[in-house]
Amino acid sequence: MEGLTNAWDVVFLPDQTLLFSERAGMISKLSGGKKTELLRVPNVLARGEGGLLGLAVDPDYDQNNFIYACYNTAQDVRVSRWIINADATGLIEQKDIVTGMPISSGRHSGCRPGFGADGNLWIGTGETLQSVLILKTQKVWAVRFYVLIGKEQVYPAISLLHSTTGFTVMDIVTLRV
Repeated sequence: MEGLTNAWDVVFLPDQTLLFSERAGMISKLSGGKKTELLRVPNVLARGEGGLLGLAVDPDYDQNNFIYACYNTAQDVRVSRWIINADATGLIEQKDIVTGMPISSGRHSGCRPGFGADGNLWIGTGETLQSVLILKTQKVWAVRFYVLIGKEQVYPAISLLHSTTGFTVMDIVTLRV
């Protein structure tokens, strides 16, 4: 397909309509060979390796028409949810689900949402090029994964290491040397 700028992620709706993101902030669909722009996500910061990144389709899409996207802003990395409107020509009713995930220089600031078989929303993020020192000599990079149990609530814009109302949040850090 011509005319795309940094196409990033692809997901399929239950009817096999393809949705895709472009790093600068556009969410579009491809159906019947035709591209339709659904939304330019507000406040996307496309810098370095960041921007509008991962997409996910709600497992209950047939009942709620929800889609989710991970993206970088000037303040944080976040996940928002939208509803695909009735005639599938746009996204409406943005709701921030997770805000406050760390962002730094735009390097290693990836983000990918996905649903597990149990219906929980999982979010994988980069370590934002922030290293952890272990045993005074070994530099280790941390890759963080977050799981949100209860996808209907809003996660407050506070540190992910604090407990919050309405969610059980696990901060799982995997390390690579």
